[in-house]
Amino acid sequence: MIFNGDVLSAHDLKKQIQFHQEHQADVSLYLTEVDDARAYGCVELESNNQIKSFLEKMDNPTSNLINAGCYIFKSEVIQQIPVDQVVSVERETFPELLKSGAQVFGYLDNSYWLDIGTPAALVKASADLIMGKVFSPATPKHEGECLVAADSNIDSSSKVEKGSSIAPKVIIESNCQITGSIIGRGAKIGADCKIIDSIIAPNTQISAGMIVNSNYLGF
Repeated sequence: MIFNGDVLSAHDLKKQIQFHQEHQADVSLYLTEVDDARAYGCVELESNNQIKSFLEKMDNPTSNLINAGCYIFKSEVIQQIPVDQVVSVERETFPELLKSGAQVFGYLDNSYWLDIGTPAALVKASADLIMGKVFSPATPKHEGECLVAADSNIDSSSKVEKGSSIAPKVIIESNCQITGSIIGRGAKIGADCKIIDSIIAPNTQISAGMIVNSNYLGF
């Protein structure tokens, strides 16, 4: 089993393994449906869930099924991938397997899925985990809709909300609003600030009165 490293997913791994075994697949790919597939390469399926084709990004996609980044390979298929060189399984290995007549199947699961390859998506993923929209055992236990370190110092007049993560040693002064954001260890947020859907790097100081919206400061 191989995973893309920039995906957050709630799909059922056991069911994908069962699907792979039942179909005696050489490779099975986890697929999901998206509303707008223009940003992704698409996948076309036969009626038996065998993959018909892989399509590059296009303005008018013919399918809303996309490769969601989890693959199960037979070991002998893995052994065919060249060593000591960079290989894209998505652009090279999978199309070549189709051409060779290999049994390549798509396992469709429409559970929570998010591509977290951008800072904005990372912020959303963090908030979704904290608010319980998707579960991970790696998420620290917490109460309420935010994750706030016990040794952070937040003025009682400030509001932290909507899945924000406040790391240890953070100082948040009076009348601040922290919404859906990640505040790194040791950062200091001056009075009357609004931090919305943003990331503040560790040990960064934000001057009083600043509004930070969908930004990533201190990196």
